[in-house]
Amino acid sequence: MDDTEIELCPRISTVSKDGHADDPGQQVKSNAIVRFSIVQSTVPFGRLKCNTNLNMPPSNWLSNSANSYGLGQFLSHQAGFSSFRMANMFPDCVGGVDVVSDSENIKRLLKLPYSRKSVISMIVHRIENTLLIDEFDVAKYLLLQEEAEWHWLRSFIYENILKSLNDSERKLFLHPKTREAFQQKYLTSKFLYHSLQTGAEQEDATAKSEPHDVILNNCAPYTPLPHAGPLLPEPTEEEHFPDAQQRNHMFNRNVIWTFEDIRMLIGTDLPIFGGANRPCISLRLRDESKPINVLTGIDYWLDNLMSNVPEVVMCYHLDGIVQRYELIKTEDLPRLENSEFSPQLIRNVAQNILAFLKANVTKAGHTYWLFKARNDDVVKLYDLTTLCEAHDGGGTTAEEDGTAKKGDTEELSSKQPAPTGTGKVGEDNNPTSLPPGGQNPFTVPVAMLLYTVARNMKNSVENGTVSASKAGAIRTLLNNCITLLPKEKYPQIVTSSHYILSDLHIPADTDPCSPKFNTTIDEDEDDDVGYLCGERNSTPSENGLDETEDEAPAAVKEQEGQREPAGGSVKLEAAIQSIKDTLKEYKVEERLGKHHNSRPAPLLCSTAERCNIALQHIVDGLQCLQYFDNYEEQKQREKEKEAERQKIVHEETHPNMAKSDNAIPLPYQPLRPEPCPVDPAKIIPMGWKEGCAGAQEEKDSERNGKAGKKRSKRKDAEKQRKSGGGGSNKPDAGPDRAPEADPRALLLKGQIGVIKSWNVHLKILLFEKACLVYATMAEQEYAQQRYGATLRYLYSAIRCQQVVTKHISCVSSQLGNLLGRAGDCFFQLAKDWDRIGEHLVQFAAQHPLDQLIMEELVKDIGSEVENTLPVPTENMEQLIVTSCGCYETAIAVATKDEDELRRRLGSVRNELGVKYMHWAQEEYQKYVERTEDGALDSTEPLYQLLTKKSYDSLQKGIALFEAVNDTTNLAFLLCNMGRFMRFRAHIHLVGEKPNNVTAMKKFYHEAFEYYHRALGILGSRKDYPDMWSLVTWELSTATFNLARQLQDHNVIPVDGQGGQSQSQEEVEQEVVEMLQRALKLCDQDNSGPKQVLYSFRAGLIHHRIASYHHMSYRSTAVEHRRKTSLRLTKLHYEKAANIFESLSEPQEYLQIQMERIALQEYQCEQASASAAKTSHLLGALSLCKQAYPLIEHLAITKPHAVDEPPTGTADGGSSSSTNDGNAGGYEELQKLLELFEKRLQVILRTLTKLSLQAAGDQKDPTATHYKALFAVALQKKPAQVAEDVPPPKGGGEAGAVIKEYALHLSNVLRQICDLDRDHEAVARRTAASR
Repeated sequence: MDDTEIELCPRISTVSKDGHADDPGQQVKSNAIVRFSIVQSTVPFGRLKCNTNLNMPPSNWLSNSANSYGLGQFLSHQAGFSSFRMANMFPDCVGGVDVVSDSENIKRLLKLPYSRKSVISMIVHRIENTLLIDEFDVAKYLLLQEEAEWHWLRSFIYENILKSLNDSERKLFLHPKTREAFQQKYLTSKFLYHSLQTGAEQEDATAKSEPHDVILNNCAPYTPLPHAGPLLPEPTEEEHFPDAQQRNHMFNRNVIWTFEDIRMLIGTDLPIFGGANRPCISLRLRDESKPINVLTGIDYWLDNLMSNVPEVVMCYHLDGIVQRYELIKTEDLPRLENSEFSPQLIRNVAQNILAFLKANVTKAGHTYWLFKARNDDVVKLYDLTTLCEAHDGGGTTAEEDGTAKKGDTEELSSKQPAPTGTGKVGEDNNPTSLPPGGQNPFTVPVAMLLYTVARNMKNSVENGTVSASKAGAIRTLLNNCITLLPKEKYPQIVTSSHYILSDLHIPADTDPCSPKFNTTIDEDEDDDVGYLCGERNSTPSENGLDETEDEAPAAVKEQEGQREPAGGSVKLEAAIQSIKDTLKEYKVEERLGKHHNSRPAPLLCSTAERCNIALQHIVDGLQCLQYFDNYEEQKQREKEKEAERQKIVHEETHPNMAKSDNAIPLPYQPLRPEPCPVDPAKIIPMGWKEGCAGAQEEKDSERNGKAGKKRSKRKDAEKQRKSGGGGSNKPDAGPDRAPEADPRALLLKGQIGVIKSWNVHLKILLFEKACLVYATMAEQEYAQQRYGATLRYLYSAIRCQQVVTKHISCVSSQLGNLLGRAGDCFFQLAKDWDRIGEHLVQFAAQHPLDQLIMEELVKDIGSEVENTLPVPTENMEQLIVTSCGCYETAIAVATKDEDELRRRLGSVRNELGVKYMHWAQEEYQKYVERTEDGALDSTEPLYQLLTKKSYDSLQKGIALFEAVNDTTNLAFLLCNMGRFMRFRAHIHLVGEKPNNVTAMKKFYHEAFEYYHRALGILGSRKDYPDMWSLVTWELSTATFNLARQLQDHNVIPVDGQGGQSQSQEEVEQEVVEMLQRALKLCDQDNSGPKQVLYSFRAGLIHHRIASYHHMSYRSTAVEHRRKTSLRLTKLHYEKAANIFESLSEPQEYLQIQMERIALQEYQCEQASASAAKTSHLLGALSLCKQAYPLIEHLAITKPHAVDEPPTGTADGGSSSSTNDGNAGGYEELQKLLELFEKRLQVILRTLTKLSLQAAGDQKDPTATHYKALFAVALQKKPAQVAEDVPPPKGGGEAGAVIKEYALHLSNVLRQICDLDRDHEAVARRTAASR
């Protein structure tokens, strides 16, 4: 018969009791998404003919083909703790749904207002914001168990519950076990199998209904737990479930059911049928003689809502004989005649019961018992974990904990509102530790589920970084897991939890140099976390019972009137009112900030706090490793016992009996065994050469050839296939099932060889994490310039890395980076020498966590712990040398960034070479002083050793920068090498001749080669302007210094036979050329910070060249050479004077002017005619008057007496004069001023004499004018600068004297200038009058 012939049920009320027809307010929002289904299609529906006898079992009853549609689950449906199975199958749903439970439990709770006679006994757990609700058959698990099991709960029930109930109320059986109930169950099962289409009809119907199957099975794909990080241990299947007998039960479908604003993950076994015209229906078998009651109607309605089934088909029978069919739409079920109920009331009950449970089930890890006795109006919620502790006397009792005993129980009673004691106790949200003996069977499964959910949350992050809010939730889950599990019994999970917590604070991808953590909380994510943690926008009771306060009692009264006396509705109303009162208190507490379901605090803390917390978890994890051996031994013993038991069962079921047609084999041994000839090619194994024999056997086995290898490989493959199980295709072989062969075998990060011990694997992970944490802490301390603490953390990281590389040699080692940073620290210690004591104290400090990790290190590698790491000392040289050693070791072991390490080593080599050079210079001065005093030592002088070390360090630095092709640093090293050669030119080693000009020139020329090499590497000023300027300045300095040395000492070098290698003219010409080259290198055109130095150097060079030509002019007799020398002398003197005048350098300027005046006087002496003499003297007087502006400036400002600004050169004698402080400089300047005054007087006196000789008359205007000038020049000196006054010793007094003397000379020169102007004016007037 076709399913289209089924008629719609006519017994549906179209008008509700309150007069509204099809009131939309009576409808509820429901949606179901199939998450996983073991049934791949709907059951093909075949309508039974009238008068079909259902008492007769069909041919396909309980067959495998029929059971593939899920029909067998109807008879085999098992209650028990199915929520743990579903939560472990779908850990991503935990926290995202409100409830995880069997659909039967949800229906039983929602029918609570209509089923006073029913017994409610459920176990409730809280994981994150999800409630795990399971049926708890008291009779099965307590009253019928052995005496030793669940003793604490059995005693509690006997003492506190059974004593308060009468005989009829003590019926705690949840499911009726009557004969009638079993008959009805089997009749329904036969009806379902009868309704399964067979043969051609089934194929035809299946083809027609195929498009609808896609809609039904549009389920989310089932994926196992992802492994985003290193492989970690999984809880065993026994540890996942409180009852091992229930762990294999699978529902037909796991559904995400959204009922109004409540999301639930439920399991349902409802068979869903489908036909050609009705693709999705549910079948119900009803007795024609019995009317449907309200409980059955609610049951049918909820089943259809949970599976998104739009219609239900009723099959009516009489004594098992089919009578008729009736079709009812799901939305019409609440309005069936004689079975009316309010969907609004069911919705309100669901919302308020959920709110009540969330308000009181607050402690993660605690086990709660929701219990209502038969015919009882009170539903009580017991905190069994707290009661268990109080019963066993383990720890504090409820009273000692500050909680009333009534606080362990929450009631839905009519006498008083439900107390909120449980909620108050749970405000800390910390689980209580297990009592001794671990009697609570739910503790371990709950802890394992906490661990599984936390791992899923961490591994399911898309972008790889866990947000702060999610990290806080994971931290809370794992902390609760660690608190619940005894580490002695479950070291794998506890250690793994500690590792995940450490990785949560310092992730594996953290860059120690710049650690960045996800500290932001997006608004969308914040809303999601608020939903997961119970912070909804509206309270669940917002649209609750207040809206149906009048309606609910009326409906209840009418329905209860058919089953109970009128007084029952009064109790029901009171019970519902009790829920409302509890929720009102819940609302008040929420407004007052006492919300129990507040989200976990986000993981927001500083880097230092993260590192310290991570180290604490690493230490805790390492301390758990000591329990691994006992744990593994216990597991091995349990495995052996199970194998022995299986062997006994196999022997009992398969007895080894003799068969009549098979002969019994008997052992046979010949009386005279045949002699076995000895193979002369084989070595006879001896007892004391077992090792050699074993080696020989290994060699023989290698000669077996490819065939033997193939056989062994095939055997190994078969063994591996047998032991590994090949992987199951069943859905329950999912993320919560570890490999059966060897659960400890793993592949670390998918790249490293197999390690067959969780102990070793987790140890490696913890030490690897410790290495990362210490490296991060070291970088933080390094950034704060705490170099002692940085070294301490680096050494801890190196030792942790040593453990990792010991077990896994091919792991990517960070030793190179750690040693490189250690080299940085030693170098910084040498630079920050003023705080060396503070740094040493930091290095010597020890933190307790560091000591504990060091103890674990010693346990693992013993004497192999790295103790050869250098210790910082108060020796600067040793610190820098140690830094170089760290860099060299780092380069040797580094796998990447070797060039960067070579650059850093080259820089330290350069600094060390310069240090050695400065120290050698200081020691050489001391050596010279001792030599002058006659105190000589036969040992090698220290300066000589330091000089060699400086040369070696600089050469090694050059080689390092050449290897990495670092142009800038290589040029800098070559420049310093040039400075070293200049320094070397001014010292002599043991056995060398002092003041050897040839050797000095040789070293200077080597310095020139290094400078030119540096310039060649740089290429041009455009590419490296700063470096180019530095090298050219150093080259100019070196060239100028060599020329000055040759010019001042005027030493003619000799060859090896004692003869002159150069003539005097060649030496002078070489000096001039050097000075010219030095002048060209002075870049006076480009403005910059060294512009003044360049100008000053150019002035000195012009002065030197002028002095050379001046000397040549005086010593040369050839007339044309004299003219050329005179011209060049005046030219360079003038340039030098102009430069020093522009720089306001009085001492250098006066020095040049005095030499120019001396030149004029020399020419005056050489002249024979009076006119020529007078002309030269007037030129000298003009030079004196040119000094007036600078001397006047010296009189106004404080003078400085330095020959040359500091140039930073390190060679001896590099400054133009050796100044013993300011006083010595002032003395030189005073001498120049005195000489200037004397020469001025001499010039004026000579001019006066010459004018008198020429005129013959003293009244001649010219003679009179010169006499007046001479008189001005003879003015009395200030008292402080008189010749009989001793020179001042202090720099301040000398400066004052210079200033006063300059003021006197400026007055003299001003008067001379004024008189000259007046005399010239008179002469012009006289000439004009003529």
